[in-house]
Amino acid sequence: MFVGGVFDMFDGTLARATGKVSPLGAFMDSVFDRWGEAIVYLGIVVGGVRAGSDAVAILAAAALGAAFMVSYTRAKSEGLGFTAGTGMAAIGIMPREVRLIILSLGLVVTGIAGSLLALEIALGVIALGATITVIQRILHVRNQATSAASTSIK
Repeated sequence: MFVGGVFDMFDGTLARATGKVSPLGAFMDSVFDRWGEAIVYLGIVVGGVRAGSDAVAILAAAALGAAFMVSYTRAKSEGLGFTAGTGMAAIGIMPREVRLIILSLGLVVTGIAGSLLALEIALGVIALGATITVIQRILHVRNQATSAASTSIK
């Protein structure tokens, strides 16, 4: 997961550097990012259930939902003409890269310590941080909409 995530962070940069950026590539990258993220979190849910840890299963499901909402708010805002390009990616405390690092650390520490506590903490931080990010993005779009409305009135 970690190695794939690191490589994934550079694919857009590589596409831009080689002049191979395309709307289809951006679409496919986003779709496969969500798909990969879902598989990881669902794997953690299954692992939590098998380990008899309701907390891990519930927190993983909450982190998955919150993470998807981060992506959804970006996609929807950009689709409606707010914060075009990569601007929305910079809004919020818990973008995908941060979530990936926190989850990786939680999994590594859990593996070393043999306790699910680190994973529970990581998932809780992701669920909370991603929810805060969604709120930050909603407020950002609201401010843009309010700004645009007041500009068009003048």
